[in-house]
Amino acid sequence: MSQTNPHSNITVTPQYPHSNTHIHANTQSVEELRKIYDELGEQLRKYAATANSQTPAPNPQGESMPQPLSHRTSGTMVPLRDLPYLQRREFKVHGGQIGDQSSEMSYNSIIKQLDDGIREGFVEAEVVRGALRIIKPGTFKDMLVNKDEITLPELKGFLRSHLGEKATTEMFQELMCARQSEQESPQQFLYRMIGLKQKLMFQSKQNNAEISYEPKTIQEVFLHTIYQGLGPKHTELRQRLRPLISNSRVTDEEILGQTSSAPVESTPLPDKGKNSPLPKMH
Repeated sequence: MSQTNPHSNITVTPQYPHSNTHIHANTQSVEELRKIYDELGEQLRKYAATANSQTPAPNPQGESMPQPLSHRTSGTMVPLRDLPYLQRREFKVHGGQIGDQSSEMSYNSIIKQLDDGIREGFVEAEVVRGALRIIKPGTFKDMLVNKDEITLPELKGFLRSHLGEKATTEMFQELMCARQSEQESPQQFLYRMIGLKQKLMFQSKQNNAEISYEPKTIQEVFLHTIYQGLGPKHTELRQRLRPLISNSRVTDEEILGQTSSAPVESTPLPDKGKNSPLPKMH
């Protein structure tokens, strides 16, 4: 309700208490909203700072630098560079099993796989465990398993004795004295001598070999045996091989090629029809 001052033309409107209360309430609401806004802004700035710290920094060329990748394993993050150790494959020996009385594998085949495992980066204990897994349960395996901390050279020695592998001196002597048997063809005799030569060379490289022979010495003995060991009926083949075996660097393939191309030689059988006694007449 407006009132007029009798001494002036100014109209005065009275202020009621409820009007001041409404203005104060509006001011308080704005302050609270501003405070909430400031708090949200601070939280956003912290979040942005954390995200930027995890973003790859650009290199001088403007490209993002690669960051180490990771892989979740059993609830934890594992760097990918460590995965080869977690996913390391198990060393295995292939080709059969070894029993107390027999073996499905040759000694050389087993030893070659064990040596390959070491070259591929497996530690000695892993290679030994792989070899023990192919041995069938029995007294031989019990002896190996019960032996404390068996080493790879020791295991090789036990395998050589168990499989009856000849010593290098025995194989060298066999290579020197070998002769073609009547049941063998020249190719079969050559195959047998090549196999014996390779076994002798392989054994000579082993650390546990009693005596090691130089490859040159083994090759010279091998060539001499090939020439002298052929049977009497293969004189022509021996003469054809002579130029080859005079060179110690000749390959097995060259000798095999010459042997395979040689004509089959045979000793003529006696004619039983001549000068044979007549059957008795009854």
